[in-house]
Amino acid sequence: MRLHRFTPIEFSELREQWQDLLNRSDADQLFLSWSWMHSWWNVYGDLANDELLLIGIYDNDRLVCIAPFYSSKKTIKGLLSVKIIQFLGTRVDGSSGFRSEYLQCIVDRETSEKCLENVFDYLLADIGCDELWLNDLVVGSKTHELAKKFSAHPKAYKRLQAEDTTYGVNVKVSFQDYVASLGKNTRLKAYNRRKVLESLGEVIIESANAQNYRDVLQYLSDFHLDRWETSISYAKHGEFIALLINDTDVTVSGVVVKLNHEVVGCTLDLIAAGKSYNLQSGYKAFVDKKIAMGSLAIGYAIEFYCDNPEISYYDFLAGEGKKSNYKERIAQPLMNFESTQYIFSFGLRLMYRFKDKFKS
Repeated sequence: MRLHRFTPIEFSELREQWQDLLNRSDADQLFLSWSWMHSWWNVYGDLANDELLLIGIYDNDRLVCIAPFYSSKKTIKGLLSVKIIQFLGTRVDGSSGFRSEYLQCIVDRETSEKCLENVFDYLLADIGCDELWLNDLVVGSKTHELAKKFSAHPKAYKRLQAEDTTYGVNVKVSFQDYVASLGKNTRLKAYNRRKVLESLGEVIIESANAQNYRDVLQYLSDFHLDRWETSISYAKHGEFIALLINDTDVTVSGVVVKLNHEVVGCTLDLIAAGKSYNLQSGYKAFVDKKIAMGSLAIGYAIEFYCDNPEISYYDFLAGEGKKSNYKERIAQPLMNFESTQYIFSFGLRLMYRFKDKFKS
């Protein structure tokens, strides 16, 4: 097996090989697609402070593994400079746009874990780092199984930062069957309250698409300000989508709910490989005291996909609502993630051990 580190130029020319390997792997078809990763690097990569660490493993001339990483630097307390290796699509400080999920190294199903050992040996020994962050790593993946070994590494200190579960709906069933499967209270919020909404005026359901997604991003920004009382800019998100949908394998979708021509709810979704991913949803905070507008908007979106024979699953991804985990009431759990920080610097290990012991 041969290890190769791709240059940024080679990255831009790698689409065909990347997608071929992706189809031979168990990796996610959206977040680990060439389009998602390359678009993210072009929009959110910092040329002054980030270094591409995109590693490939070849078996003869056949690409059998891609490890999508990059390195960056952060400063602690304005004094200590720390080198971090992390997945493309993520950033420790959170400034990474849409959340990249289902992360792992892309490995041919017929290839052993040995290729991953070569990747991590190269990253840790030849490249070196103070911290390795594996955010939203799929539990049970080959990458996750290998990462477990870091816990026994004599120079590593493991800190589990978060655990998450994704949720989704099988939209191959009829919408009426889906509604019938819901609990009484959830069915009321997601479907039955439509009658109340319709009593308030004209309800129009429109689709989100490649022509109006920037409008949908503005609706989401307005809803965010209304609900959380903080403003958020989706300008870079728009840049990212513009690059992403240049690839015909990814399309914009979603629904926009209007009441008397005013937008009261929306979802922004992406479709890849027959699955729709709910990147973001938003709604007007108060329409009527009897209406949970967020639940109604999601209900309209699920019906939209149940009526689309080309879509098999509607993935709500990870994350919870403001007050409760609404996803577990409308969807089924899919996969578990772990976000873990591994510290290799001697000084940082001491600092974090002391900090964690103090907290406990």
